[in-house]
Amino acid sequence: MSTVLTVVLTINTGIIVFLLWRLARMRNELSALRTRAKVLDPELAGPPADLDELFKDSKTSLITIEILNAMALASKESWFIGVFGSLSPRLVRRKVTDQAAGIIKSQLLDFGVEADVRIHRGN
Repeated sequence: MSTVLTVVLTINTGIIVFLLWRLARMRNELSALRTRAKVLDPELAGPPADLDELFKDSKTSLITIEILNAMALASKESWFIGVFGSLSPRLVRRKVTDQAAGIIKSQLLDFGVEADVRIHRGN
């Protein structure tokens, strides 16, 4: 019995080490892709730090929305997210934000409003 337990623990430890290594590689790859994307499209860098400069010479208006209860909304949608959402809250917030942007865009179109709905994410 002790041998079986040792083998199972060794295999589990190996799997955990492998998954942590993959996670580190994926984070590095994501960072490199974000850097390359910002070079290709500067708008991916998000809004400028100084919004006064953005509005200095134009009559543009900007509406911002911050979803404060993303986890609560997601857990209403699916019991799975309620149970496992704490493991990946960033992914849950991203999905809720994407879904909210889609709802806003479709609702604006229903009222005949032509709008450019974008999501600017912080780092």
